[in-house]
Amino acid sequence: GNMLGDSMYYGKGAGKLPTASAVVADVIDCARHIGKVITCIWDKEEASLKDNSDMIRGFFIRAKADQKETVLKAIPGGEIVTVEGRSEDFGYLTPAMSEKQIKDKLEELSDAVLGMIRLEK
Repeated sequence: GNMLGDSMYYGKGAGKLPTASAVVADVIDCARHIGKVITCIWDKEEASLKDNSDMIRGFFIRAKADQKETVLKAIPGGEIVTVEGRSEDFGYLTPAMSEKQIKDKLEELSDAVLGMIRLEK
């Protein structure tokens, strides 16, 4: 890299950090296999998205503090998460529910919810 200097890669991709990581991984792979031909075989079949509305998992919701009772009423059975020194919002770990259920609840709660993260099983 020092001999090359600055370089720029551009084009359609996953974003700057994932793309950079992939480029570095490819360079390392080439360096490990000097003199060998590395072939990539791409499947020409179009990928299709699977319906995930029935997938069951927990979710982490960040919501406005003044909407705590509304969130607890809409999604009972979860666990409140607080951070010392934060009073404007709170976290909430939902019970296991489907993607469709959480989508419906988030629409119902609209502006009360500031963000949501899916949790692994």
